[in-house]
Amino acid sequence: MGRSTQGTDLERRGGASLRSNPRPVVALSGGDSELGAAVVQSLERDGAAAAIVTLGIRPCRLAGPRTRHYHVELELPGATARIAEILEAERVDAVLHLAPMQAPTRQPEWAHEAETVGTMHLLGALRLRPPRRLLVASTTLVYGPRPDNPGLLTEGHPLRGLEHSRFLRDKLDIERQTAAFAEQTPSTCTTVLRMASILGPRVIDGWASRWLRASWVPTVLGFDPPLQLVHERDAVRAIRLALEHDVSGPINIVGSGLVRVSTAATLAGRRTVPLPAALAGALLQAVWSVGAADTPPELASILRWGCVADGELARRQLGFTASHGIRQALLELGGELRLRAARLLPPEPR
Repeated sequence: MGRSTQGTDLERRGGASLRSNPRPVVALSGGDSELGAAVVQSLERDGAAAAIVTLGIRPCRLAGPRTRHYHVELELPGATARIAEILEAERVDAVLHLAPMQAPTRQPEWAHEAETVGTMHLLGALRLRPPRRLLVASTTLVYGPRPDNPGLLTEGHPLRGLEHSRFLRDKLDIERQTAAFAEQTPSTCTTVLRMASILGPRVIDGWASRWLRASWVPTVLGFDPPLQLVHERDAVRAIRLALEHDVSGPINIVGSGLVRVSTAATLAGRRTVPLPAALAGALLQAVWSVGAADTPPELASILRWGCVADGELARRQLGFTASHGIRQALLELGGELRLRAARLLPPEPR
């Protein structure tokens, strides 16, 4: 996917900077997700958007007076025409595709329809009615947790995913579709934000937070790789910055610093269960399949090899550096998990 860092470059391709319209109309998919709700709340709070349009099955729970919701099931036939009609009627300037999931589901066929078919319908609508700006949420895991990875994975590194992961295959498909759209629709400045696993007191549905939900969390015996996370407030700020800058192509969004797997578990107040490396994948798959744990089987590769991305491009082109450290995010998550566990406890007898 090509990259342009200057507004003049974008104008030569037929686009226009959102800076020329300081209060754009912003549409987003995934407004009912934790991340989407946080973005809507941020846009509502400071009035940066003239209007916010959410597209999905459920309205955003944090919607305010500037937010309008349209019921759209992205994966169903007819979604393309309906989305294009909404974008035209609302005169949308920028589209945020935040519907892609942050962690695997036990319904891979449904997830595939929602992720890849839903993205196909959304991008089809944008071809009919191109906005000036498109942001697509992705994950740094598209690079693939592998033993031969370099110390820091840049945006130009091959996207290798994991062969056995339907979740990451769908993410790779979303990126391929987005790259094709960017090439065919140069009037839209298209950015893919590859985010580390998002963590915080509210956004707790990524792979890292699922791993840390249980009192006892799995690790891989003999391996303690660095983990890279990003605080939910930094993730929202990165999205806001990407809306304001004419930068196309993929950009890694990562938190400040790294922590080892063992340290992450300790900071979140969890105890570890080391699994033999040869059996870790099979054991996690077994407990995942029967619903005995919320830990996706892809975690075996992450906990063994790690997947650490370089955030330098985001700093140079978006002016983004994380303001919340990874340790802070883990401590906040641990506190939230303890509060949730306490709410489920029966009251002590008087």
